[in-house]
Amino acid sequence: MHFEIKKAEFDTKINIELPEQMQSFLREEETMLKAIVGKIVASGANVVVCQKGIDDMVQHFLARKVILACAAS
Repeated sequence: MHFEIKKAEFDTKINIELPEQMQSFLREEETMLKAIVGKIVASGANVVVCQKGIDDMVQHFLARKVILACAAS
């Protein structure tokens, strides 16, 4: 399981013209990260060790649930 938003395999461009579009984009990203944390919380884990990176927002949400998270890399 990734604890980060997956980066595109090729160059991508997002055209945001209005502040509302940026807010919507960030909300969607937050929703996806909260879903990851929700799965971890549901598992009953209180420590998470990840081979790859952990998104800062995921770290924040896990800390709020008193779950220790660290990346091995």
